Amino acid sequence: MFPDAAGDLIDVVARDVVPATPPAASTGADEPMTVTRLFEEEPREEVGALPTTSPTYTRVEPGHIVVDLPDRSSVDSLWKAGLRSEGLYVPFDVGVGQGHPIVVDLRSPFGEMRLRARVVYVAVDETGAVDGVGAQVEEGRGGWKARLEAFLGGRRTRIDEENGTDPNVLRKAVHESVERARRFLADARNQNFYAAVGVPATAPTHVVRSALAALLESFERASRTPRCSTRRDSSRRSTWAPSVTNAGTDETRLEYDFRIGLVLAPERLDAIGKPGGLSLEALCDAWNHVHPDRVERSATLARKAFAARQKMDFAAAIVLAEQALDLHPFFVELRDTLRVWKKVNDPTIGF
Repeated sequence: MFPDAAGDLIDVVARDVVPATPPAASTGADEPMTVTRLFEEEPREEVGALPTTSPTYTRVEPGHIVVDLPDRSSVDSLWKAGLRSEGLYVPFDVGVGQGHPIVVDLRSPFGEMRLRARVVYVAVDETGAVDGVGAQVEEGRGGWKARLEAFLGGRRTRIDEENGTDPNVLRKAVHESVERARRFLADARNQNFYAAVGVPATAPTHVVRSALAALLESFERASRTPRCSTRRDSSRRSTWAPSVTNAGTDETRLEYDFRIGLVLAPERLDAIGKPGGLSLEALCDAWNHVHPDRVERSATLARKAFAARQKMDFAAAIVLAEQALDLHPFFVELRDTLRVWKKVNDPTIGF
């Protein structure tokens, strides 16, 4: 019932957060517009989240586009929008059709770079006007693909997945995630699912799912950061932790609740047919799956209760029926019958 991501995270972080490998420096004398210059670190005085800025596109002439990147976050935005897979989307008509080459100049405070691309599709709106074009990058100066992929794809964009935080802040966040993962696994080993996820036992299932998904995402995000060691020790993986696939579902959670004694039979029966409530069939199936021995003993007691009723021994029938319901609290037919027997045995009791 517990996600593997917490174990993965602890395995990934072998010791401590380690510095990422810096990008290779340019060696070519004829590379005035290299990726190293274009995407080099922007000086910052304060530690904290980077602002989010979008690129600005301008058509100089048909087939010639300038993309202004005012800061590093706009560079990363362009990279994530498709440049990392050699794609580029321009949100207007570039003046040439599908199959034609275009020139794209990238401009930033850190340098400039020219890319050559080819239009691979043209998007049009309902009136037939061009909405934008998609292009495939074919070449660039200064070995752009290798450097761009190594620097942005391996380091910059991964850090941005932590909301663009400074490396020192990121290092602290990773350690905090590791500690949270350790607490999660400790609670999980003790079969304390709600403490592990950080929600009350009475929380609706969608709240449990959301909390579990957020935890899983934080563990996976931290384990992917390049400032973590990539060593894995598979022998340390917890063999008891099943896949997250079924975690947080109504059925899985219900069985877990029954195993730890969180039955809440009156509340669950009252919720049947209401939003968020489970069906009687689902309740009985889960109880049968978790406590088959109790169900069998309950059935035996129920038969004895009906036998006592046949002999008009309502007092004995009531005692046996109550014992049967203690073993199977979702035996609704017997519960309804018991209510009638109590009324017959004591007319002062209302239905």
